Amino acid sequence: ELASATANEGKGWQPIGTTAENDKFAGNFDGQGHEICDLFIDRHDESNLGLFGVVHEEGVIKNVGVINGNVTGKDNIGGLVGKNEGTVSDSYSTGSVTGNDYVGGLVGKNEDIISNSYSTGNVTGKDNIGGLVGKNEGTVSDSFWDTQTSGQAASDGGTGKTTAEMMDIATFSGAAWDITAVDLGETNPAYTWNIVDGQTYPFLGWE
Repeated sequence: ELASATANEGKGWQPIGTTAENDKFAGNFDGQGHEICDLFIDRHDESNLGLFGVVHEEGVIKNVGVINGNVTGKDNIGGLVGKNEGTVSDSYSTGSVTGNDYVGGLVGKNEDIISNSYSTGNVTGKDNIGGLVGKNEGTVSDSFWDTQTSGQAASDGGTGKTTAEMMDIATFSGAAWDITAVDLGETNPAYTWNIVDGQTYPFLGWE
């Protein structure tokens, strides 16, 4: 009803937070390791799109995965956040992101902090396009994107890795992620991140 291809007369999800100062997302969203699947947004003439549209400088998004998203818009378009003025950490995004300017697999435009996050989705646009971040005017640390699945060799922040490297625990433990290897179908909630080494991308330990 809220985030499918039939929601809002075919426009899909209405992102949380707009550019209005009193309407930016200023809360603390802790996904607690959960995934949000099949997010759909088709708003060609709108900007600041993602699960969250605009995150306020006091806003925090963490520990959430957006899986198999499909986000289409104009400027500041991301799988998780359109425009981030706050903090995004222990989070990830997969699926396709399409826009015009400032288009990223995870965040379209970053003006503050992104850490310990990654994206794998296909990213297409015209200007300021990045596998992880379209335009970075803040800080991006210990974060990655898949150069093969994204179709993007560059990102304004983050480190590009091949699919094989994105499924290698060494990539993330080398960046001091709180991560452990588990067997397929298992999780270890004692760690923030889990990975089936050589077989899956990292996933959050509470899933």
